[in-house]
Amino acid sequence: MKPHSVVTEYSMLPGEQLSAPVAITGMHRSGTSMITRGLYTSGLRLFAANESELVAAADDNPEGFWENKAIVACNDDLLEACGGAWDNPPKLAPQAVDDGRVSDLVAPATEAIAALQTDAVWGFKDPRFCLTAPFWLDLIGDLRVIICVRNPLEVALSLKRRNQNSYSLALSLWEQYYRHVLDAVPAERRIVTHYDTFFTDPDGELGRLCAFAGLEPAELAVRTDLRHHTVGVSLAEANLASSTRDLYEDLVREAGLQPAPSAPADEAHVRRLVLDGAVAVRHADQRQQAIERLEERLDQQRAEARDAQATERDLRKRLAEVEVTLRTTRAEQAQAIAEIRKAGEAGQASNQQNLEQLAQRIEQAHAHKIDELAGHLQESQLVPTLVRQQRKVRRSAGKVRRATPSQIRAAARRRTGSGAKRVAHKGLAVGLPPARSAAKRLPQPVRTPLMRGERKLKTLRNQRREAAHTQPEAEGRAGDTAAAAPSAEAYRALVAGYLSANQKVLVCMADTPAEVLGYTPGATAFAADLPDSVEQRGLANIATLTALRVDGHQRVVVPEWARAWFQADTVFRNHLLSTALLVADVDTAGLVFDIEQPAPDVRLTLGPTIASVVASGATASAQPAVLDCTSFGIESDLPDMTVFTSPTAGRLPYFDNSIDIAVVDHGDNTDEAMRVATTVIAVAGDTREVASVHPPLAEATSKATTVVITDLSNIDQTRRQAMIDHLQAEADEVRSASLDDEAFANLAPGQVVVLLEGGVLPVPGAIQAAARAVAAQPTEAVSGKVIDATGRMESAGGTVFADRSVGLVGHGTHEVSAPWLDFVRPVCWAPGVMALSAELCSEVAQPAHLSGRAFLREWCSNLWAAGHRVVHHPAVATTRVAGSGTEPATPLSETGWQRVLDLRPNRPDDLGDGAWRYLLGHDDVDACRT
Repeated sequence: MKPHSVVTEYSMLPGEQLSAPVAITGMHRSGTSMITRGLYTSGLRLFAANESELVAAADDNPEGFWENKAIVACNDDLLEACGGAWDNPPKLAPQAVDDGRVSDLVAPATEAIAALQTDAVWGFKDPRFCLTAPFWLDLIGDLRVIICVRNPLEVALSLKRRNQNSYSLALSLWEQYYRHVLDAVPAERRIVTHYDTFFTDPDGELGRLCAFAGLEPAELAVRTDLRHHTVGVSLAEANLASSTRDLYEDLVREAGLQPAPSAPADEAHVRRLVLDGAVAVRHADQRQQAIERLEERLDQQRAEARDAQATERDLRKRLAEVEVTLRTTRAEQAQAIAEIRKAGEAGQASNQQNLEQLAQRIEQAHAHKIDELAGHLQESQLVPTLVRQQRKVRRSAGKVRRATPSQIRAAARRRTGSGAKRVAHKGLAVGLPPARSAAKRLPQPVRTPLMRGERKLKTLRNQRREAAHTQPEAEGRAGDTAAAAPSAEAYRALVAGYLSANQKVLVCMADTPAEVLGYTPGATAFAADLPDSVEQRGLANIATLTALRVDGHQRVVVPEWARAWFQADTVFRNHLLSTALLVADVDTAGLVFDIEQPAPDVRLTLGPTIASVVASGATASAQPAVLDCTSFGIESDLPDMTVFTSPTAGRLPYFDNSIDIAVVDHGDNTDEAMRVATTVIAVAGDTREVASVHPPLAEATSKATTVVITDLSNIDQTRRQAMIDHLQAEADEVRSASLDDEAFANLAPGQVVVLLEGGVLPVPGAIQAAARAVAAQPTEAVSGKVIDATGRMESAGGTVFADRSVGLVGHGTHEVSAPWLDFVRPVCWAPGVMALSAELCSEVAQPAHLSGRAFLREWCSNLWAAGHRVVHHPAVATTRVAGSGTEPATPLSETGWQRVLDLRPNRPDDLGDGAWRYLLGHDDVDACRT
């Protein structure tokens, strides 16, 4: 391999500092240790105090590994958390510091790099960085990367000698390592160096790397005697895959070298890369034996799982019998209390005797059943549940014994007369469905890890685990269905009583047996195909509900199987409770909502009230942080929100109006809360009910008149009328017209204009949120989110790239409310929805002869050119009910964005979540203003 005639030198980006940290990486056995040693002698800091912080030298690396122990430990933990290891790359590597799988590793990683930051130029070396690069690049914003590359055949030989890895595994790892790191690290942040160059021009190559790292190069002594593995066989002769050969040639060119020419075909040529057949056979035999042992363990644990499921079904039945007894006893207790109330105070002594007898009956009725069942459940997770039931019964008996006649009369009044209505609507009054019975709180079927092989068999173990996971899950589902037969009967009765055959019904199917859909006439499944990693969908579910409501759905059913999911997704649950009428809530069957009827006026608890505040547009984020100024703490009331506590009792250390929502429970801190927060919610500590909201929700929305302009010409008549009805409920005026000059006629000063692409509708509250944002900044245009009918992100704003292509931010992601999307930020243009003031409409000319999305894109270009901004507001959320919402793949032919293309970023090869996170963090959209 000969050096290229012109070697491209690294050039710094504008404003870049020479003191940026450096990561040295590459496939194992690729010379990373030798290169790191040269950079260390040139002044690169690799440890905080002394060399004991580095991995010790070994026989296969006598000059040292030069790896920081803390960094290596973090990388091992990152790979383990994602289900992999250095020799078994995970299917999905860690994406960023906010990746839920690795978020608990941010603290140790931060401590590891903090120890190195005491010097001007610092860094670390670890081949594993190739697989974990997105995490470190997100954690260290200015990190640069040196990628060391070596002939893959030499790497395979070296790994076979050191680790007894097969050639195929080593070559596969080689390709995966470099593809991962090249995809993660932008070209301007990396430099590639070839191992061979250090044996032909060590000083020149070290100088090139030191210039990249901001170091003065020292003399590098290369020990040629440590180079044990060289080959004289080309990659083609070794029959390497074309993808591996192409990748190696690309790396060679980026390192400033020319790839070796292909050797002529020669059938008589004796290949020097000889596979060790005996070793290969021995390893194959050992692997087969391991497979057979693991299959035996798999069969054994499957049998154990089936036995556990059978035991669980038996326990469910036994507990159901106990609950029937409890309900019967409670009915007897209520009847006895009613009889005692009639007796009055005159029969107090007799009443007391009756109470004593009632308490004894309660204890005797349950003691035998509970003790018998508890004996069967000593090894079960149900024992704590039964103990709690037993204590509850004893407490009830004690209360009855100690009750006075006045207390009895008060209890009777609460169960009759004016109190009956409130008890009947208890679930709605507190903003939550009634608590599920103990039978529904049983643990899920046992999911034991089916295989735990040795580290050398990790690849085989993962394949077996994936295959074995499917069968127990199917068996568990069958067991649940059998145990839920009474609930299925109750659900069918619920459907028959509250649904008619001609109604379009939406069924929340999360964790629900598929056959339940067959019990429901005219049903559409909802939330059935969400990925396992998405636990709370909130805004996405609201968008889906909005789209299906326009499609004619009249009822929403939450089967009993999905009640836990419904209660966990508090954003969606609170939206449904505050906008739809709850017509049925039957334990063991489920809930039914009429989405055509509004919810009654009830006193809401904290969660639904905050949802209403967010829907009104009073907050900048769809999931705002909440300041807790109460004396009792509200974190348990808001499990899905970020809650932080006020640090002082006096003056709060926050700027005026710097907080979205504050919650108070007494007058001492109300004034301070009103100073620092835009919305203050007062709650009663004993009931947790909301006492007041300041400013009132009716005043929280903008007073500006909202005018919606949308093109509904391509929508069928039935759906068009439903869309118009939806818009008229949200806006003051609706204009169904194409986006052109005539659509903007007769606008009055102070009005807010909301432009919607055809087939896009705002979710409830989005129009008010847009009006508030425009009223706060009349010289800016507002963009928002577009979520498709399946709950995936269509766009969170639009970006123009340097090649004149465009992109939809976050397109296709399930994380519609992820932190990397959910903040106010400038965007190039506003696909789907844009809001702006009537004055701005008059000031900036609209593009001629354009409509729809092209109109919005080019008008945003005119706005930026006139010195105005286009800003994304996450609270302005919409859903697509018609059309595809996709972008053409060809670059723009004529565009007003031509003037700033040299300021726009290059388009990544893959616009995944990680690429968007990087772009949103580095894109200077404000430079588009002139």
